[in-house]
Amino acid sequence: MIDRLNVEEIYVYPGDRDTFQQEIEAKGSVRDYEVKFCKKSGTEMDCLLTGSVRRSSNGSIVGYQGIVTEQKRIERLRDDVHRMMRHDLKSPLIGIIGLAGLLLKSKNLTDKQDSAACMIQELGERMLGFIDRTRDLFQMEQGSYTLKPQEVNICSVLQRIKKTLKPLALKKNTGFVFTIYGQPTHLKGEYMILCEEALVEVMFANLIKNAIEASPEGGTIRISIDTVERSGQDFHSIDIHNTGVVPMEICENFFKPYTTSGKDGGTGLGTHNALLVARTHKGDIMFTTSEEEGTHVTVCLPKNLALD
Repeated sequence: MIDRLNVEEIYVYPGDRDTFQQEIEAKGSVRDYEVKFCKKSGTEMDCLLTGSVRRSSNGSIVGYQGIVTEQKRIERLRDDVHRMMRHDLKSPLIGIIGLAGLLLKSKNLTDKQDSAACMIQELGERMLGFIDRTRDLFQMEQGSYTLKPQEVNICSVLQRIKKTLKPLALKKNTGFVFTIYGQPTHLKGEYMILCEEALVEVMFANLIKNAIEASPEGGTIRISIDTVERSGQDFHSIDIHNTGVVPMEICENFFKPYTTSGKDGGTGLGTHNALLVARTHKGDIMFTTSEEEGTHVTVCLPKNLALD
């Protein structure tokens, strides 16, 4: 927050000042109106104004008063940082993928070395895809993303994620149990969902990674696929369960961006991005957490995906 100040000290965007004055005079207040604020140093910032009129004892308007926040500037700075990160991360990744490709051309690799080089190349290529997905997530945030769904075998998606997260799971000695309609599965079969594959892979990768990190040492992640009915509509239900408990201080903001607790290097974006993907698919994500039951994060995606 910058300060309480008179509206005459800020600059409402050109062409909007008359509308702003009419609105604040008619309603007596205005919330989150975009303005430019000029510091005494001469620096201009894009900000949001929440303002109200000041009236005399007889009710006549004698001035305006508002609170200006730097939210707009912070949002734009964050977007700039994201763009720079995408650019800076892609260059070394392309180099890693290229080096893995050179290794694979060697004739003297052992089977284990060949397998490791293949995995490095595959994970690098998938990471490039994840970086590109950040642009899609921004469009989802704005409500302007156009979904391109296809029939996808979710078992194959979960198998890839399990392989990718294997080092993290080994580090925490975490096991996996997968079930479809209550029956154990090794993910070699099929369970088809109409969705955009790259997006749901990012969504489930984020949620399963969070589950591993939240699970106690030596715990088990249980992923159950089923069908549920909500408001007369059939949904695919993918439940991700771990025996850890979500800290009370973040429960209320569990799906909000930058919400994290007790994770070194955590950004707090995983669950938020997952929710964006689910809602873009006309679905939703819910969670429950308790000492007795641990934590269930349940993704619901419509069986009959109707696009606008």
